[in-house]
Amino acid sequence: MFAGSAVHAAMVALFSVLGHFEFALAALAVAGFAMLVMGVGAQSLIQMGTPSDMLGRVLSVYGLTFRAGPALGALAMGALADSFGLSWPVLGGACLCLAAIALLLRRLRTVRAALEPER
Repeated sequence: MFAGSAVHAAMVALFSVLGHFEFALAALAVAGFAMLVMGVGAQSLIQMGTPSDMLGRVLSVYGLTFRAGPALGALAMGALADSFGLSWPVLGGACLCLAAIALLLRRLRTVRAALEPER
């Protein structure tokens, strides 16, 4: 899931700076595949790591977060795009995602321990 997130953010950053249409399209195709891998990984981790009596609630919060979050981000990017053009806000968002992934990778051992089933 972390790899999919990192590849997605890197390809979106690359897309924002590319001036050649075919290369930008290829970067978006790779970003879309990485987003698919990330989404499947997240759903799998949630469903395997959540107790069955809490699964409906956790999936509801997950669904709300991953539907409302991008909409709020698009609103912020749209507001920034009025002032700076679209490339800079997209690049900034991708860099923020890469920074968040780097911070989470530092805690990967803790995350893995939290997701391990009790023995």
